[in-house]
Amino acid sequence: RRPVILLDRQTVARDEQAEAVLGHEMAHVARGDWLALLLGRVMLAVFWFNPLAWLLNRRMLAEAEAAADMQAVRRLDPAFYAETLLTQAMRPQMLALPATTLAGASGMGRRIHEVLDERLRARRAGYVW
Repeated sequence: RRPVILLDRQTVARDEQAEAVLGHEMAHVARGDWLALLLGRVMLAVFWFNPLAWLLNRRMLAEAEAAADMQAVRRLDPAFYAETLLTQAMRPQMLALPATTLAGASGMGRRIHEVLDERLRARRAGYVW
């Protein structure tokens, strides 16, 4: 009911990056992505044997991340945001955490391209549903 966003000390120490990370995570909260992602996990628990369920869940995660990126970029400079994505992805301690989809290496090139391409930014601001 009351979302909490946890940031590591290294991110908090860099005010600008903390702003970018918080902008992304606040977009998830505002969009209500937790419900869609939770339903995706339930779907995987029920249909674990179906490869299409895994593909759908992966696509849903990617779309939620892209939409949160686009909302964050509305408030931040796209080049700075792309740099923050790359910086966060390069941190080895972040790769060990289970809940680091902002910094996850999967699809990072696509995400950075979408953040920097003005035409793609205009198209990608919809909801995950």
